[in-house]
Amino acid sequence: MNFAIAPKEVTKKDILASFEDELRDIPPSEAEPIRGKVVSTIQNKKRSRSALTKKEHLALQQLKKDPSIIITKADKRNITTVLDREWYDNKVNQMLDDEETYKRLKTNPTASTTTEVNKFINNLLESNKITKEAGFRLKIADSTTPRHTSLYGP
Repeated sequence: MNFAIAPKEVTKKDILASFEDELRDIPPSEAEPIRGKVVSTIQNKKRSRSALTKKEHLALQQLKKDPSIIITKADKRNITTVLDREWYDNKVNQMLDDEETYKRLKTNPTASTTTEVNKFINNLLESNKITKEAGFRLKIADSTTPRHTSLYGP
């Protein structure tokens, strides 16, 4: 099968968050009307039908219950793959064990890095080296730590 599994629900917050990334490149006075149109559109949007037939949906539900497999997106294109979980976990661990590529951290550096970057941007703003709009675009508002889903269960 060549299909992509649609998420059960795409929240308004998810949609707005993806638009906010793009709106950072636009001055706030221009971004606000766009933001308003996006909010209006998603509030009036009806839920679309699944691309899967009822039979395909039931088959997928059965596959999801099988603990010996993992259903994930392929690295390329918008294709869903079904893989043997043991093989997949071994492959992920083999990659993570490569100390030339990955380094185990004792603490999560996300919060301290975010603070450091935002302080640097504030210093640039205070010394008038960048505009308020540039500062707004550059500041980190909501940072999250990257996670590999296979490390945290199905």
